[in-house]
Amino acid sequence: MKSTVAKSATGHGTSVGTRETERGTSMAKSGRPRRWTNQDLNYVKYLTKCNSASEIGKILGATKNSIIGALYRDKVRNGYTPPYDSKYTGPKGL
Repeated sequence: MKSTVAKSATGHGTSVGTRETERGTSMAKSGRPRRWTNQDLNYVKYLTKCNSASEIGKILGATKNSIIGALYRDKVRNGYTPPYDSKYTGPKGL
């Protein structure tokens, strides 16, 4: 299988903090994907009462988007279904 490297906006290849996978590159501050435990998620939920996602990311050493993604995946796992008429739902990749 031919491997491709994602290009940044300046045209360079991957930089420190990214890793190459079969589907492209994965960005992580530590250089590896994060495994979210129930304890981590409960702590993030507690922190959301007084902090923004970017602040929580700084506390935990993660990115803002990884915090938002973890909370959304937990929400979906617990039965949330986005509204059918939402502009964010629909066929992907078109």
